[in-house]
Amino acid sequence: MGNMFRFTKILLGATLLLLWLFMLGCEPRTTHFSSGSDGTPTDPTPPPPPPITYINEAWTAYNSGDFSQTATVLSDLRYTHFTIYQNYAPYWNISGWLEASTHNLTDANEDFTEAVELDSTYLDAFVGLAAVELSQGLYADCITSATTALSLNTTYDPGHDDLTLAHVQLLLAQAYVYNAELASALTQIQLFDPSFTVDLNHPEAAADLLTKIANIYDTTISP
Repeated sequence: MGNMFRFTKILLGATLLLLWLFMLGCEPRTTHFSSGSDGTPTDPTPPPPPPITYINEAWTAYNSGDFSQTATVLSDLRYTHFTIYQNYAPYWNISGWLEASTHNLTDANEDFTEAVELDSTYLDAFVGLAAVELSQGLYADCITSATTALSLNTTYDPGHDDLTLAHVQLLLAQAYVYNAELASALTQIQLFDPSFTVDLNHPEAAADLLTKIANIYDTTISP
């Protein structure tokens, strides 16, 4: 009889313990926020950095030659600012330069086009677009993009690839040659060497112009 009594007490104690644990689990949980100096609750999770922070970090990686890290940072930007990046011209611009540097010319063209459609004064994006179009053999399009870029400003220091307006002028001269606009090409070349001339009717005129462009680049732009 005594053993039965002790068993009943143990069983009752276990039942009460389980009931208490059940009631504890059913209590509403309250999220505790830290408070500011005025007692106002503050969000425990800080907001992500603004888009420009990602862009700056991406350019740092790009300029160091770390294209994989550049792509990772841009992916982070897309994830944290999904509703913003699609209409954010700086994102499309650096994405275009990244694609161009990794020889994805079609994607680069699309990215630069997106950038200039969002911002019709985006000089760096027009330069990138012109360079890609030249590589793609889209010479008339390249002439349009390069001419637009040159009309936007008299200085150009994008902070990457050591580019200047002189690069754009020579790129435009090349496009003119390939598009059989030799007189226009000569005009661009004479911005660097006013005394240079060539017989535009000579069969070797185009080759002479391209040789001069290469010479200017080697001696003036990248000595």
